[in-house]
Amino acid sequence: MPVRTYLATARALIGWTAIDRLDRISSKTLVIAAENDFTPLDEKRALAARLGAQFVMVRGSRHGTPFDAVKATNASLLALLTDQPLPPAEHRTRDEAAQWDPLSLTGSLAQEHAIPRIRAFSRRQAAT
Repeated sequence: MPVRTYLATARALIGWTAIDRLDRISSKTLVIAAENDFTPLDEKRALAARLGAQFVMVRGSRHGTPFDAVKATNASLLALLTDQPLPPAEHRTRDEAAQWDPLSLTGSLAQEHAIPRIRAFSRRQAAT
């Protein structure tokens, strides 16, 4: 992707919001929040309240909750979709590291865009 296009997309996303249309959501909704995410939990709780959504906070999770807390994410989603109670708080924790599968960058946007830039940066650093 050309740099100009990438930057234009990033600028457009900065101004994009759906906040004014959230009241149109009529389906069951679940907000799954990471305990250690970049945004405050209070903001996520407020979003859940505005949506009339159920709220789950996953202890120990960071920004990628569906990836670092697969069990808690899946159990919470299954409960929502089958009209069952959400898992108890003690079951809403980040998975053990041994359960994580390594992420492959093969064929991904990261491989296509980031890795060549990282290698170029590393070469420049080594040359200085």
